[in-house]
Amino acid sequence: MSKHKMLLSLLLTLSTLLPLHARAQGNDADTIRQELLHTLHALPAFSYPYGSPILLKQFPQQWHNVTPTGTPYYLTTYIDTLSIFTYQDFSTGGRYAVPLKELPRDGVFPPQFLHKLGLKPIGDTASLMIRKITETAGVTIYSAIVLEDIPCPACEYKPQQLINMLFTVSGNKIISRLVITYINGDDLQRKERYGYIDGQGNIFIKDFFSDELDGHFLKQERWHVTSEGIFGKDQ
Repeated sequence: MSKHKMLLSLLLTLSTLLPLHARAQGNDADTIRQELLHTLHALPAFSYPYGSPILLKQFPQQWHNVTPTGTPYYLTTYIDTLSIFTYQDFSTGGRYAVPLKELPRDGVFPPQFLHKLGLKPIGDTASLMIRKITETAGVTIYSAIVLEDIPCPACEYKPQQLINMLFTVSGNKIISRLVITYINGDDLQRKERYGYIDGQGNIFIKDFFSDELDGHFLKQERWHVTSEGIFGKDQ
């Protein structure tokens, strides 16, 4: 078992089940979504900064994961730290679990939205944890992290997919979405995105790919949230 999965197993004991509003059988997707948003509105808000500032460090396009002496290269240590922080964030006491089987598939994680990033649709067995980040002038920003195993009977290490989706809500409606973090793959090969929000609300995103030998820095983006709750890309 990898160190990340061992940490996750320990931290999951801190999770609390989010009590959804009782709903009559046969409610449509829009009603279920509104009931969920109404419940989430009661969660306590945290604040910026959000994420690990290690992401702001400079990364070359490629590096070896270990030094000639066999010790982890410092950039690999940075990526490991970002990964561990993400799993800790998933299971922090400030998040609440939502049963995915009760949610419409196009609710928080629309399949077509994930497909654009090369990510798999969310299955019923995934674990979903949500926290409120901020609430200002009628716009609320939430972080929804979903985690699930990727079926692969022939794989030596079981691959996983973790996605952290930021979404904004105003007037009990989801206004905008942004995938700020994802980890897709296993300990041998995976693609990763990590995000950080500074104290002024600027959103920094960097994409990586890693295998057994090397790490690769692919691209970076900078985003912001408008007063209407729309995620806008700066660069």
